[in-house]
Amino acid sequence: MSFISLDGIWQLTSPQHPDIKAPISIPGDNHYALLQAGLIPDPYAATNEKEVQWVSQSDWMIQSSFELDEQDLDCKSLELTLSRVDTLAEIWINEHHVLSCSNMFCQYKVDIKPYLKLGSNQIEVRFSRADLEAQRRADKQPFFIPWAVGNNQVPYMNLLRKTQCHSGWDWGINLVVCGIYDSIKIERIQVARLGQVSTNQVWDESGSVALEIEVEFECSEQTDLLVSFAGVEQCLSLVGSDRAKVNFEVKEPELWWPAGYGEQPLYTLEVSLGDKHLQRKIGLRKLELNTSADEIGSAMEFRTNGFPISAKGANWIPMDAMPSLESEQRYRGCYKAP
Repeated sequence: MSFISLDGIWQLTSPQHPDIKAPISIPGDNHYALLQAGLIPDPYAATNEKEVQWVSQSDWMIQSSFELDEQDLDCKSLELTLSRVDTLAEIWINEHHVLSCSNMFCQYKVDIKPYLKLGSNQIEVRFSRADLEAQRRADKQPFFIPWAVGNNQVPYMNLLRKTQCHSGWDWGINLVVCGIYDSIKIERIQVARLGQVSTNQVWDESGSVALEIEVEFECSEQTDLLVSFAGVEQCLSLVGSDRAKVNFEVKEPELWWPAGYGEQPLYTLEVSLGDKHLQRKIGLRKLELNTSADEIGSAMEFRTNGFPISAKGANWIPMDAMPSLESEQRYRGCYKAP
């Protein structure tokens, strides 16, 4: 396995409440951990929403440990990778500060090898209060910043890169949660690192499509990049740190259509760099927004593969105020609901 998973049961504590030492499942959030430990009542019941506001008015810390052997430490680098960090967090490894986070919607990567040791290692994530930081940012502005008074119960949440409905909405309760909602891992990097892989479709009037693939890479020595798509494989020899581009042409593509308009065939894209491998499913379709002028102004018509699509509106809201409960099973149940 090319990575070490840090998912599992961590310990949740708060400097303002030294008596609290609760297990927390990561990925997960602090409110659900406290609910599971019997330290807060169900925030959805009666007026309990008010009774649990002390949680968001406190700082929180989660801690865990992990083991490393000599083979791990022989790697060129050991990269801590995490995303959906909510939101104001400082990451510490063996009492060394390694990363500051302030954007819930970013992925973070940092080489932590200089701070690691053989055997047991400690990781801590220290979360600061979102409401205080929002107010601090507002106070620094030379003018008044409007905020969603009718929905948010916490002022100036719009100054934070955080899910806005955490501080309440017309359909949801006010739970300013903190936590990490995606898997945390340490990636072992021996020679090569495979970064972001992006695709772009360029359509020709004949109906053929060119798939442009851009691969972010970092290689300490000459390494082959293998990219395969639609039964065709291409190879590039890479070294250094840059972005590589590979193009494929599909003359008669099987078209992907929205639900109700046709089938959804998917092509397999595979990218390999050294011991790193990525596989992705891609639908080939031409998307357009028609804004041509008409007798009353301009159109706003979505077209897929040249065909006008009736885009029916829907307002999707978060599954739960506690992200720990946003399971794949619940999402699939809603997607398939009649």
